[in-house]
Amino acid sequence: MSEIDLAKARITRRTMLASAAAMSVLLGSRLVPALAEDATFSIGALLPLSGPGAEFGAQERSALEAVIAKANAAGGVRGRPINLVTRDTKGDPTEAARLANQLIFDQKVIALTTGRGSDTLAIADLAVRSKTPVFAMESTLSTTDPGAAYFKWVFRVCTTPTDDARLLGETLVKDGHKRLAVFSSEDAFGQQAADLIKRVAIERKDFEIVLSTSAALRATDLTAPALAVRRSNADSVLVLSAAGATMAGTFIRKLREFGSTLPIYGSAALAQPATVRAAGDAAEGMTMAAIFNPHEAGPLQPLFEALAPHGGAQGFGSLLGAASAATIIEGLKTGATDGAMLRDAMEQLPPFTPFSAGTVQYTPEDHDGWGAKNLLLVTVRSGRFINRKR
Repeated sequence: MSEIDLAKARITRRTMLASAAAMSVLLGSRLVPALAEDATFSIGALLPLSGPGAEFGAQERSALEAVIAKANAAGGVRGRPINLVTRDTKGDPTEAARLANQLIFDQKVIALTTGRGSDTLAIADLAVRSKTPVFAMESTLSTTDPGAAYFKWVFRVCTTPTDDARLLGETLVKDGHKRLAVFSSEDAFGQQAADLIKRVAIERKDFEIVLSTSAALRATDLTAPALAVRRSNADSVLVLSAAGATMAGTFIRKLREFGSTLPIYGSAALAQPATVRAAGDAAEGMTMAAIFNPHEAGPLQPLFEALAPHGGAQGFGSLLGAASAATIIEGLKTGATDGAMLRDAMEQLPPFTPFSAGTVQYTPEDHDGWGAKNLLLVTVRSGRFINRKR
């Protein structure tokens, strides 16, 4: 089964119903007209500001506001101010679909940005019919599925689990490891990421996975998987989870309690202070792929400088919010005055750097744009993340 098929299989019935609901409302509505010559550019943001993911939603909103405020202070885009209209999805794709309809037809937004994969998928068909491009600040593989009817209208503002897996596989080999034990969370991300690292191992042929074990996202007793890794003949461990910083930290502590000294690697979503807090001293030396380092700016220095007057860069939500705003602004600079023109412009832009670690470029065939070049490598030293040379 392909990566995209795996992701599609995990789309919830709730998300599909939300998308259908949005379409039914849309069928009775008119398409959004082009902006008047003297109009403001309105951008809609659908973020989880309460409920699951609220911490990252708040980071995304603050960064979006900061970048747009800076653009407006410099005269806007082609003399037009930008208006950010933010709505709280509460982590509910049905709510996201309802709010997207409101933003498109009442607020006349030229583009939408989303913070969760389920929200992106819930509004994707609405985006097609209203000709409103969506800039997705998330890594769900199916949101940029080239075979999907909505592909033309969704652009990712983030790296993907595939990028993580390739960088981690490359790093393991460079560090001299050949036998990998994989521990993953039993959710869509964890299982998908475990499948991807297996694929990388098959492609590379210079390391093998000798053990693959997992646990429920909310598990507190991780004795069994830790013992399984300790007793294996692995020479390194990879921890894969997106929302399980506490679980990952607990597993790492348990592994060290059993006397394991194996080097530990982790997926990009774990490169956050919460993981280190949960693991304590056991996190020392852990290496992770990352899109953001809260302790060292490195190539993200422009991001840190831009957000300094607005409370600073708090986490990877800060990077994604700033990058989403900068990406949309880059497209508007081309002269686009409606969603269809903006969509077309995105595919023709030369490489640009929207507060990211490397350049970004979209094409008619590729709406991911970021790639592994926008990932950092970080290692935990004395409770802090230190940028490591790739």
